[in-house]
Amino acid sequence: MGKKIFQAAFLPVLAIAFFSATLFISNASGDLFFPLWLHQGILVFLEILVWFSGGWLFNRMISLLFWDTLIKNISSAPPPLLLVQLSGIAVLILTLSCIAHFVFDEPLTTIIAAAGGLGFVLGFAIQGLILDLFSGLAIQMDRPFKVGDFINCHNRFGETFIGRVEETSWRTTRLWTTE
Repeated sequence: MGKKIFQAAFLPVLAIAFFSATLFISNASGDLFFPLWLHQGILVFLEILVWFSGGWLFNRMISLLFWDTLIKNISSAPPPLLLVQLSGIAVLILTLSCIAHFVFDEPLTTIIAAAGGLGFVLGFAIQGLILDLFSGLAIQMDRPFKVGDFINCHNRFGETFIGRVEETSWRTTRLWTTE
């Protein structure tokens, strides 16, 4: 387990160390080498890179410690890819919020209020997709069938057919039929 953690954390930690050291050196040197406006832009860019590297490390640790270790041990099946991707998106949103607050000095209340309003509008716009998403998640969590099972289905014309499950995801279930 220690080797896996080292392998997963090595590149993000190296990136954090490199960008932090570069940021420190750039900050210490002042505007000796570049005009002030360029120096300030470089500092902001390096701060953003440090935050993204931290988000990368956080996402790697969640994937390794939570999804690949804890969930696999509990369910003895690979975690649903959609949930893994959603946790990555949540880490990205958290990283972007930290960048906005700590690098650009934007108040978090404004960011949260804007995100809530945007989420409200998007929720109404894509509610059909959200319904499909949660239906797919229910299938992934309950696992009423698995790859290799034969299931009885109805198509949109009301005809019944039997198919073997070839692949399941949160959005689709692929069947193999003789037809």
